[in-house]
Amino acid sequence: MKKALASGGVIINKRSKEIFLLKKKNGNWVLPKGHVEEGENPEETAIREVKEETGLNVKIIDYIGKTHYFAPATEKHPEEEKTVIWFLMETEEEHIKVEEDTFLEGRFFNFREAYNFLTFDQEREILRRAYDLYLIRNKEKKLHILMLTWEYPPRIVGGLSRHVYDLSKHLAKQNIKVSVITCEAPDTPFEEHFDNLSIYRVPEKLIDSYNFISWIYLLNISMIVKAMEVNKKEPIDIIHSHDWLTTFSAYTLKHTLKKPLISTIHATEYGRNQGIYTDEQRFIHNVEWWLTYESWKVIVCSLNMKEEVKHLFSLPEDKIIVLPNGIDTENLRTTIDVEELRKIYAPNGEKIILFIGRMHPQKGAEYLLRSIPIVLQKFQNVKFIFVGTGPQLNSLIEESKYLGINERVIFTGFIDDNLRNALLNIADICVFPSIYEPFGIVALEAMALGKPVIASNLGGFAEIIEDGKDGILFEPRNVQNLAEKIIWALTNEDHIQIIKNNAIKKVKEKYLWEKIAEETKNLYFKVYTEYLKTDW
Repeated sequence: MKKALASGGVIINKRSKEIFLLKKKNGNWVLPKGHVEEGENPEETAIREVKEETGLNVKIIDYIGKTHYFAPATEKHPEEEKTVIWFLMETEEEHIKVEEDTFLEGRFFNFREAYNFLTFDQEREILRRAYDLYLIRNKEKKLHILMLTWEYPPRIVGGLSRHVYDLSKHLAKQNIKVSVITCEAPDTPFEEHFDNLSIYRVPEKLIDSYNFISWIYLLNISMIVKAMEVNKKEPIDIIHSHDWLTTFSAYTLKHTLKKPLISTIHATEYGRNQGIYTDEQRFIHNVEWWLTYESWKVIVCSLNMKEEVKHLFSLPEDKIIVLPNGIDTENLRTTIDVEELRKIYAPNGEKIILFIGRMHPQKGAEYLLRSIPIVLQKFQNVKFIFVGTGPQLNSLIEESKYLGINERVIFTGFIDDNLRNALLNIADICVFPSIYEPFGIVALEAMALGKPVIASNLGGFAEIIEDGKDGILFEPRNVQNLAEKIIWALTNEDHIQIIKNNAIKKVKEKYLWEKIAEETKNLYFKVYTEYLKTDW
């Protein structure tokens, strides 16, 4: 069978935004196109064929894509295996003169009419891509983003929940339609709708599951069902999956809807555990690889995380996008009287040193706990508050008793955001001794409130903090070094004031959600434009 190359165009009237179609003598409605002649390039062919078939003068404004099909024999051409190269075209003309030997008429239609009139599915898809591309070029396209996350407020397990909450809220403010699908939470409606933002919660439990992995798999099935309902009401443009836990639904939706997938890797299983040691960890690690492989782009929060995922998942450099986490200072408000709260936690005017994080080895709370006896040798009028819960909580409480410091230490367990924010406000120093930290939003929150932050010199902390200028870094796992940094901060009030001021300034300049949401929005449009020009 002969192979043939043709080219054609989707013609849009510049004034009316209507699309031109031709009606062939056999009744088929088609887009204008024709064979590439010897010595022509596809662009020249498209312009010539449009002029011959429609009488319109057009200009090419972008490339769209290709279609492939088998064309039956005609009077002019034998049976062919044809490839058609398509271009987005614009015209200011309205006078039509169709090629009467082949066509009955030619007309301009609005998009919906043109889409429904077109006879062939492949040309409908080319029209859809072309029209979206045209809207983007004219800044008239409103993207619909599907966000998949296993946690969303009030369900808060880690930092991922707050990240998705803030990102989705600020994207909505920038005229991006966001639909979040997540797991249900107690005393929370299954659906919530705001301007440009919809939250859909799916049942936590379909049937009994025998472990966490099987529970996640069932949760993803519910997410897929809900996403298909959402897409039926308003077609989704991009799927954005957060961490490995929504990979199963993200993969299925990507290939069912044929829409681009973006993933954000907030942390890796390898990093959390400082290695892969069990079958479950290996499974999660493999799912993380799978998610990044399937993704058009992979977002990470720091340069350190970029190197980590590039190495762990063998990702090409240009596939990874660094977009830092951000904060919304409105989220740090509290209704609690902070002066009265200080009297409760530090009744004798003690300096308050605050830790906030999960009681998990990753967060390194034990290193702060073990530094306390050294600090108390120099300063007795200090209280240490540990906020959070997790598998290490009971052992840390017991260790504080063993160290003889339990009267200087308060373990709050889990607390709500109102009290958490109040404690951030009354803290004199905030310490984050993680042994693995892709970013560390809580450190940014402390900096935004003008609190001196002492953090491990690793991961995201090392990128956020300039040691001695807007924060203090110490050698990870080094209890003596941490104690020395705390003592220094307690004795150098003038320098600490400079650090506070610089920290506030840095957060305002680099880490507010308005800016990060805008960068994310720009990435969405870049990916969607690439997708429109790519044959699936």
